[in-house]
Amino acid sequence: MRKIGLGAGLTVAALMALAGCAEQKTAPPPPPLDGLLAFKDAARCQPAPDLLRLTTSVVKFEGSPLELTVLPAAPQVPEAYRSQVGEPDVEMNGDTYRATVPLTGTWRGLKVRQIAVGGWMGYGNRLWVGFDAPFEDVLREANAAGFKLGGQGRRVDTSGPPGVKVTIAVERDSADGAVLSCAIE
Repeated sequence: MRKIGLGAGLTVAALMALAGCAEQKTAPPPPPLDGLLAFKDAARCQPAPDLLRLTTSVVKFEGSPLELTVLPAAPQVPEAYRSQVGEPDVEMNGDTYRATVPLTGTWRGLKVRQIAVGGWMGYGNRLWVGFDAPFEDVLREANAAGFKLGGQGRRVDTSGPPGVKVTIAVERDSADGAVLSCAIE
């Protein structure tokens, strides 16, 4: 039988204790947002009722048509998701706006960072979902969810009303993640 010196024994005990602490500090996975970030027709990027309520409630428009202002509003979500939805931040750029809402959770197993809506003043025509996940993973899950983007990650759909096209894309973003976006033109 081999004897371990006191110093080696303490080192082994300390390493075991640190390993135990590391195991205890492992954060639980973020809660799923799949029920909130749902689409009734992903191929046309048409939100399901809870997502539509969220995206249409994050801003309010005030003022006259000539001097319209976009202000943050209280996001309307089912009680089960309220703790996962942050407060909107509105950015203006000329006649366009973008309202970004932090989210905590996952969609199809991928970590979601935020959702954003925007467009021309008084008319929101864009939706973005930002992920802390690689482009390839977001593209794979978007295709599995029915967005029909193929390997390129972008598709223009003109099967709706005449003169209306929907551009759906997964794009890399500057935060080393990816964004799923829908734009109605």
